[in-house]
Amino acid sequence: MVNVIHKSVSVYLLLLLFICLPCANVIASPETKGLKKGTPHFIENKGQITDQFGKQRTDIDYTMKAGGLVIFIGPGHMHYQWNKPAISAIDNEVKSFDAYRLDVILDGANTGVRPVAEQRADYYENYYTANLQGVVAGSYDKLVYKNIYDNIDWVVYMHDGGLKYDFLVHAGGNPDNIRIRYDGASDMETKSGDIIAVTPYGQVTEKAPFTYYAHNKQPVASEYVLSGNTIGFNIGEHNAPIVIDPSL
Repeated sequence: MVNVIHKSVSVYLLLLLFICLPCANVIASPETKGLKKGTPHFIENKGQITDQFGKQRTDIDYTMKAGGLVIFIGPGHMHYQWNKPAISAIDNEVKSFDAYRLDVILDGANTGVRPVAEQRADYYENYYTANLQGVVAGSYDKLVYKNIYDNIDWVVYMHDGGLKYDFLVHAGGNPDNIRIRYDGASDMETKSGDIIAVTPYGQVTEKAPFTYYAHNKQPVASEYVLSGNTIGFNIGEHNAPIVIDPSL
């Protein structure tokens, strides 16, 4: 499980590189009435995600929103963007937003792969803008990037209301190829086997990995290896496909 912790700070850094169009109308289908308010899903990018110059970000496949945090997901990369309202001291109204972005990059990944979306949700968003007239963006709870590394799949999904991802290492896959780089982290800390990426706006915790055989869930020894702002895995001997799960 990837735990995201928010905190208030007095440092304001503007690293906003792409945003969801703010003038989009968000509409939930009638089937979502029974859903828990605020339940996050992966919302497909239908052109509503742009950079600060209005250029569409076609390298982003899905986005997920949770309060003041927006997560963008693409082939071999995930971006955490904190958006904090700047409130006027004169009239106590929001005048603008300060933002900070943490980029999580899978070094050496096959960036040309396309995700397979699974577990479609009933929630969707409609966008009415100058370039998008009634475009419908559906939502899902699971994304599979097959062969993100050779013979290794990257599986990103929702679990108990939180973001989670696994690496499925097939026969011929080498776990040593997996390298997760954190660009934008002011510090990388280790604690009880966890890795904590610290930013001025919050922190992201990668829980200690739990690795097991895919066919019977028998545990395989594993731990993180931290080098600068990049983490890898030290995996014990195994003789069948395994799942590297950064949480237990």
